[in-house]
Amino acid sequence: MLGLGNSITSGSVSSLPFSPEQVSGLVGWYDFTDIDTVFQPDGLNHIPITINKPISKVTNKAYDGLGASSVSLNAFIQQPFSSQRPAWKAGTNGLNCAEFSVNNQKLYSQYLTAAGAASANRMGGFTLDHDNVSMFIVFKTDQSTISTSNDQGLFCFVDSSRQTSQVALEAVSDEMEYQSRDGSQRVVSATAWASPDFEAWSFVNNSTNSRIYNNAGSPVATEAALDDTYNRDLTANSSRVMFFLGSKDTSNSTLGAGADSGTGAIHEVLIYNNAVSDSNLGKIQKYLHDKYGL
Repeated sequence: MLGLGNSITSGSVSSLPFSPEQVSGLVGWYDFTDIDTVFQPDGLNHIPITINKPISKVTNKAYDGLGASSVSLNAFIQQPFSSQRPAWKAGTNGLNCAEFSVNNQKLYSQYLTAAGAASANRMGGFTLDHDNVSMFIVFKTDQSTISTSNDQGLFCFVDSSRQTSQVALEAVSDEMEYQSRDGSQRVVSATAWASPDFEAWSFVNNSTNSRIYNNAGSPVATEAALDDTYNRDLTANSSRVMFFLGSKDTSNSTLGAGADSGTGAIHEVLIYNNAVSDSNLGKIQKYLHDKYGL
């Protein structure tokens, strides 16, 4: 998909409104406010979305269009099964979002081009490096607490060994977390989410530390750098390699888990293949803050 850098033929980028693709390393950008990138089902096809309709496909706005040479996470995420599709709903600040209201609703990609891969037998060119990655999400959950023992996944990376890494709602402490290794190796926020409001959460991991931010300002949690022994190679030719949005994985608890009698919604997700600088972190956080009126 053509990004800002492809569309400018003259003039200064600095004179234009900030866009996440102005920061290098953007490999995943799923924006449910952008009607041009969100689709609903029409038989076996996808057509532009309309309000309250189920979402069958979302374009990765960071996809570089390079196919087998792509360094993006994927080309798009999708959901072929009607019972597992989130709905396109009104969100905050006059913008729309994906609402996950039933257990097991999710969008995903894997190694097949029909399932969002950048090329045949290769989901994309991104390897998740736990000490060199930045991730951002604007979401809300209506739950004041998680009443089950399962963490509720917001987005999840699965490698060819079926090992997972995820950003999730932590079931025991009701806090935000990033797990580099399922069940261990994680950084957990020191504060819970502010149900039922939309919030912007940032995760920046480098070789020195792992930080979590709630909206903007100082980090709410700073912990030691995560062990990159558990990096996730997402380039392998394997049906097990997958990326999920709104879900922990194919069988575990999801954002809108019915057992917890709650609903959740996501506005936007950004994933960078590097630890963004403090300056760029501030720009991205301001972009999200201003866009969603946080």
